[in-house]
Amino acid sequence: MADYFTNPKFGTDTGQIPSLNLGGTNALPNQTQGSSNQTNLTSAVSNTASRTGGVEYYRYPRQAMTESTDYLYLKVVKFKQPKFEASSAPPFLTAESQQAAQSQNEEIVGHVVLPIPQSIADANSVEWGSSGLNPLEAAGLAAAKTVVGGVETPIMSILNGAGGLAKGGLNAALSPDVIKGLQGAIAGSVVNFAGGNVNIKSIIARTTGQVLNPNQELLFEGPSLRSFSFIFDLAPRYSEEGLEIMKMIRFLKKSMAAKANDTTGFFLQAPDLFKIKYMSGKNDHPFLNRFKVCALTNMTVNYTGSNTYSTYDDGTPVHIQLGLNFNEINPVYAQDYTNEVGGVGY
Repeated sequence: MADYFTNPKFGTDTGQIPSLNLGGTNALPNQTQGSSNQTNLTSAVSNTASRTGGVEYYRYPRQAMTESTDYLYLKVVKFKQPKFEASSAPPFLTAESQQAAQSQNEEIVGHVVLPIPQSIADANSVEWGSSGLNPLEAAGLAAAKTVVGGVETPIMSILNGAGGLAKGGLNAALSPDVIKGLQGAIAGSVVNFAGGNVNIKSIIARTTGQVLNPNQELLFEGPSLRSFSFIFDLAPRYSEEGLEIMKMIRFLKKSMAAKANDTTGFFLQAPDLFKIKYMSGKNDHPFLNRFKVCALTNMTVNYTGSNTYSTYDDGTPVHIQLGLNFNEINPVYAQDYTNEVGGVGY
């Protein structure tokens, strides 16, 4: 199997993760090569453009990986703004166009391979909120329909229409005290229209000791964007691995930073985006959740992971804790599960 990371076409959009390679060219020092079924993700510590075609590649730990090794794979790509025209029909981006904007002709910046975090979780949620529509509001809405329909109805006519509701159709169902309270509330609306500050609900409560039925209902308000947090313990065991960790941290910091794309300082370009996968060998993990395209919104590096400052002779900390917080840039829709998405889905 050819080594993907030394291929001159490295960085092209293949739709797949870099191939695992037979052998163990980056095995631990004094470590013998594994059996023929043992595979390895090869990387050069130098990450020179001659080896990777300008696309960077980092992974931790630097040791042989088998076909059954589970790990977290990050593919870093440049942000691609989807085309948007207000005059188009429909004027809003669809779920498919949003996803396609980050999948078509992507420009790969680099690859990062990390071990599976000790804590793995996902949380899906949608926005729901309570809403009410009391009888007065319903009457006002019905009266306002005449305005929307093109008939200019003065405010007094709207109020009289609501008053007629209180005096007429509700007479059979409401007591005289309640009708009197409704009429007082309508009068309060007139005061508010003139610049007053009268609470209609409080008028009804004061005059009748009751409140309007709010007809409370839970209504769908929209989707929400998911976030993911990962914590990795990085403990370099030799100098090459320490150098790999240092360059990986630097690469992640650079990828999440905004870019100044002109000399005037008027505009900033969006940071790079991340395509995240749980992997098992060369394949997607058969069970764990999938991710949409993410932005790295927060990154923390604790250089004293054991709460003690300790370094090797070259200054590399012996224990580093790396925290990464990602947010998906698009919400999850039901249609996403109809596609060929394995495991538990998103």
